[in-house]
Amino acid sequence: MTASGSSGNAMTSKCTGLAILAIAVCAAATPLSARAQVKPAMTVERYQKMIAAGEFGDALMGVYLHALFDGLHQTHLDFTTRKDDRQKPIYCAPRNTVLVPKEMNAELLREFAARPELYKPDTPVGPIVLGILQRRFPCS
Repeated sequence: MTASGSSGNAMTSKCTGLAILAIAVCAAATPLSARAQVKPAMTVERYQKMIAAGEFGDALMGVYLHALFDGLHQTHLDFTTRKDDRQKPIYCAPRNTVLVPKEMNAELLREFAARPELYKPDTPVGPIVLGILQRRFPCS
């Protein structure tokens, strides 16, 4: 294989990881309620409104956050396990760490309340979750 083929595989692998993350976030953000409008991403405002209206119960919240965790984890694995173009990990959770959606939900709500000036209504939730994971599990 040539060097250009190798870098092409790295780019394809990178794009695949990011595509998985984007699909997971968008699919998980789609509401079950027929009256809700479909939007491309879960935003701070939408997340808070769905919780306040009781539309975002434990099951849907769990599915959304699990899909988000899975997308982030697959991206993390893609970045750290490639042989030809390894990148820094996006977070460094200890082995056997279990991410619990209810705990992340509580942490998200605390984060929104503590820093409303930072999290505008149209801010996507996915990067906020990633930031929380990076602060909770920093890489040395």
